[in-house]
Amino acid sequence: MKIKITRRCFIKGAATAAALPALGAPAIGQAWPTKQIRIVCGQVPGTMQDTFSRHIADYLKEKLGQTVIVENKSGANGALAAVEVKRAPADGHTLLMSAASPLIMPKKMFKDPPFDTAKDFELLSLIPIGPLTLSASMKTGATNLTEFIAYARKNKVSVGCLGPGSFPHIMVAEMNRLYGIDIQPIQYRGDLAQIPDLASGQLDATFGTYNTARTIEGLHGRVIAVTNKRRLSKLPHVGTFAEQGATSKVFDLRPYTCMVGPKGITEPTLDRLSDLFVEAAASEKMVKTFDTFNIEDATVLGRRDFQKLYDEETPIWHRVADQIGFEPQ
Repeated sequence: MKIKITRRCFIKGAATAAALPALGAPAIGQAWPTKQIRIVCGQVPGTMQDTFSRHIADYLKEKLGQTVIVENKSGANGALAAVEVKRAPADGHTLLMSAASPLIMPKKMFKDPPFDTAKDFELLSLIPIGPLTLSASMKTGATNLTEFIAYARKNKVSVGCLGPGSFPHIMVAEMNRLYGIDIQPIQYRGDLAQIPDLASGQLDATFGTYNTARTIEGLHGRVIAVTNKRRLSKLPHVGTFAEQGATSKVFDLRPYTCMVGPKGITEPTLDRLSDLFVEAAASEKMVKTFDTFNIEDATVLGRRDFQKLYDEETPIWHRVADQIGFEPQ
């Protein structure tokens, strides 16, 4: 199941969603849910992943008449949250909101991976987070990618990013490989946590979402590049990596966040969960959030389309990790 979110789509989707209970899923309704639903979020409060989790929780509460809570459990780039959900009963009442990288990269992130995505999780829904942005501190004087690379050749440079194996971390490593430089990635539990260190000069740049960029731009630094095929409508003056000569396919891969559950959930419950998450993504709150975060291609995937994309793109990330010499921690 796949939905491209637009305001018109929201209106149409809302009408469709209103009709769904009448389409006869009484057996599913009786089987699930039977108690409180818990969404474990792998990032700290205030992040995009946390915002998505809370909007979805609100939708589920309204739709199901059941208590839904969000529990933030950050650490190890989302692996702590994943391990907790892996150990939960496979009854659809404990779910994981995760960034992509913990599920794509466990074998590359850890010498002794604490879970195996294929064996331990059911993929339920994919939600895009939009392109990533590279923002340079004012102290670098850089206004574009070329100037930043020139600065990095002459100075010891650090860039804030998420944990080992995350999209930003891999992209920093690709920049080092591409330009023969030695940028040091400094890992944080959330995008916004990087901003004070950028403002104080402890970081030379940050790699994060538009949510981070809009806070930084013109105040603590400058956005100098975006990972997208075209410029962002809310940052029209910022060139893409490709426009600025960084044509590696790494900068074209799509970061996302997703909902998964422990392996073994029944097929009817999996389908019900997947459909509910796609519906939730068409809610008014989520549509407004996509606009706020400048997510212009808000194509939300249900479980089968998500599985197909995961199977297609995961080998690409593994090859990239091997090419740049990424070492498990």
